[in-house]
Amino acid sequence: MPGAAWHVWPGGSPVVRLRSGREIPVVQAGLDWAVHGAPELSQIYAEAAET
Repeated sequence: MPGAAWHVWPGGSPVVRLRSGREIPVVQAGLDWAVHGAPELSQIYAEAAET
């Protein structure tokens, strides 16, 4: 996504910081999807694109 960049929180967790300032905890999102099957990653990407 244009303007997005990787950032690492002080605890070491990587996030993607969007131009809007919203941060997506990508590892947690992936784990939630793997364990629960939801939300689908495409849904996370779509929501991120809206902000």
